[in-house]
Amino acid sequence: YQRRVHGGHGDTENRSTPTPVAALAGAPIISASCGSHSVVWAAEDVYSWGYGVHGQLGHGILDPGEVSYKLPAPIKTLHGAPVAGVSCGDMHTVVWVSSWDGVP
Repeated sequence: YQRRVHGGHGDTENRSTPTPVAALAGAPIISASCGSHSVVWAAEDVYSWGYGVHGQLGHGILDPGEVSYKLPAPIKTLHGAPVAGVSCGDMHTVVWVSSWDGVP
């Protein structure tokens, strides 16, 4: 069984060269990170996409079935938070903030 990695383009096609993600065009980058199955992008909002079966994308969905986002989706609970950086791996996403102001 092989999971298809979602590159944020709305499909599961493999790409041999870096390709801009149209949904994030013009968004200022603060930090970006990718794990084996997920990606996090911090701009004015924090976006994530990819394979998220264990809730590692941060959208509040814990499902024993496959939960994938093919396109970047904002993590609603982090809207307006003063994000300082992001990191993700196989089963986790970490977002750190510069202060608690604006964090729900």
